[in-house]
Amino acid sequence: MRSFLLKWSIDWRLLSDVGQTYGAIAAVLSAGALVALGFSLFFQTRELRQSREQAARTTHAELMKMVLDEPVYRECIGAGDMTDIELRQGIFLNLLLNWWQMRWVFGDIYESEVHELARNEIFGAEPGRRYWELHGMTRIDRADGSRARRFNEIFDEEYAAAVASGPLRARPDSSAAALPGGSLRWSASLLGAVGLGAGLAVVGGRLINRTSGVRSRGRRS
Repeated sequence: MRSFLLKWSIDWRLLSDVGQTYGAIAAVLSAGALVALGFSLFFQTRELRQSREQAARTTHAELMKMVLDEPVYRECIGAGDMTDIELRQGIFLNLLLNWWQMRWVFGDIYESEVHELARNEIFGAEPGRRYWELHGMTRIDRADGSRARRFNEIFDEEYAAAVASGPLRARPDSSAAALPGGSLRWSASLLGAVGLGAGLAVVGGRLINRTSGVRSRGRRS
């Protein structure tokens, strides 16, 4: 082997330098591949968690639909003494907040947006304030993870600010106010139509009588 290699006059130092250089490059490439694998696993885990969260939300929504459709199930969740309106509003707000919380946890909305949603969408009406008064601390205590807890803390901050600003202003019941006026307008239209129909009937009767009278005179002559 030595005699064979001596014939080619190989520079062993050069080969050693090349081998060391290749080893360093291989180490860098291996480190880059390991980092890429780590990112891939992170995103796959995130997508899997998001899919599981979405499946859980869907199942929860179906169960709540059963409660709304069948009043017999309301006592099973401690809502037997709630009115139908209160129960429907509470279930809707719970599902809505859980959806927003999932988007916040996965970074789809910013903290400023959460503040705006809490201030304008939830605590700008009495059902939202009533819901948070009953379930706000429970949501904070049962939050899974720091981001979920921060989401509910933001809502609690906005709820405290809403309560400190005083009670909500009474809003005029536009639907109730519109009903009498609408019924009056409808009645007036109906009476007008009836009167118009009666007038047309009278005029038509007179025309028929005149026509029949003209015909009878013609026959006599």
